[in-house]
Amino acid sequence: MSASSLLYPMPSVVALKSQFVGRHLRDVDAPAAVLDRAVVIRNCERMRTAASGAGVRFRGHVKTHKTVEVTQLQVGDSKEVRLIVSTIAELELLTPWLLDCKRQGKTIDVLYGVPVSKSALPRLIHFAQLLERELPIKIIIDTVSQFTMIKDYLLSHYPPQLLSSQRPPFQVGVYIKIDTGYGRAGIPPQSNECDTLLQYLAANEEPADCYSRFVLEGLYSHLGSSYGATGPKEAMSGFKQELTGLVDVLSVVKKSYTQAPDKALVLSVGASPTALALASELPDGSWDHSASSTVRAMLEDVMGDSEAPKHIVEVHAGVYTTLDMQQLATKSFGTMRTEDIAIRILAEVASVYTGRERPEALIAAGNLALGREPCREYSGWGVVTGWRSEGDTPGEGNGVNSSVYDFEGKTGWVVGRISQEHGILVWEGDRSQQRELRAGEKVLILPNHSCIAGAGYGWYLVVDSSRSGEERDVVQDVWVRCRGW
Repeated sequence: MSASSLLYPMPSVVALKSQFVGRHLRDVDAPAAVLDRAVVIRNCERMRTAASGAGVRFRGHVKTHKTVEVTQLQVGDSKEVRLIVSTIAELELLTPWLLDCKRQGKTIDVLYGVPVSKSALPRLIHFAQLLERELPIKIIIDTVSQFTMIKDYLLSHYPPQLLSSQRPPFQVGVYIKIDTGYGRAGIPPQSNECDTLLQYLAANEEPADCYSRFVLEGLYSHLGSSYGATGPKEAMSGFKQELTGLVDVLSVVKKSYTQAPDKALVLSVGASPTALALASELPDGSWDHSASSTVRAMLEDVMGDSEAPKHIVEVHAGVYTTLDMQQLATKSFGTMRTEDIAIRILAEVASVYTGRERPEALIAAGNLALGREPCREYSGWGVVTGWRSEGDTPGEGNGVNSSVYDFEGKTGWVVGRISQEHGILVWEGDRSQQRELRAGEKVLILPNHSCIAGAGYGWYLVVDSSRSGEERDVVQDVWVRCRGW
């Protein structure tokens, strides 16, 4: 039993399904997090197709949803299980399924996506030993001091006397985090810090004094600032910025690894906006933005061809699985609409205030139920949307009193103010279009940031919009999220 499961015990899936499956969302206690399985499947298929069409590898991030079921949809039918986790709790949740994948002969490749801390090492090594490989979990390093800390830990726990023909060196797969402009973690390309770290790694790839070896497998970048993109062109420019930064480091690698100057590496770039921009490729094989020709030329130059392969370009992303209001605001995939958002928060109207300057209503859902993340497209903290059985286009379902917020006309109910357990719905736009709310009514809200909104819940109620009529809002399954770190 893992440390995480002892501290954050998982609820009974059997009990959850017994309580919720078959019930209409209107009959479920709120607040609750709802996922649409059909939309998640569509989003995952779109991303895999985009990466495949661009000729790059894909690695799915599980931090948004933290469930086994959505992870399985991210991987699809692939024989390669290539993932990123942000917490070891996520890794521990996935371990039984990963072991099953291993028994099926699938390749397991998991990257721990946070520059690793000392306290994380025992649990990471335990996972590696479970899968009985050199080290299927890869780690991220971004400073010399961090590298030294990890090496000292391994030296104290795996001393030279353990080394033998029966026990080969304990291999540590390393990605170097490169800061390509986001400024959160990582070291700048073409910097003294980058040079020094690569020299340290090169010197420890074949050590004689430790029952471990560090193998540089790739370079990693996350351009979180791409969330500010306003269309495929800007998102693809972010992709180019990331790839350029990692390519700049390749010359330093060549200089540091003198014994293997042509060392092949994985260049892992991405965030959902830059990754989704790949999906804007036109049917004729061209891209509909000016940065695309430069990016395509860079990809061909970096990766080579089947006869003379060079490096591997990999795209990573996570929130694409559910999407949210922030992702729609980036417009990185031109045809995205609210019906592409798989997550909705079920909330209940507690009071309706008809005497205020603008129509308002109180919902019993605040920061902890919705998150407190802004969105560029509007000034609120979430938007009221319709039931799946009503349709997702403004004007559908309720005639002029549509329950779906109209972004073009800026008309509809939004979460205008928020505190810990209170949310204030505010009507925007023409009052003649207003949908009347009632105390006790359930509403569905599209959150601004899926990763943060989902964190307040231990499970998702799963519906399926591929069904017909009212069945689209009936709970079909329950998917449990992991908790903790």
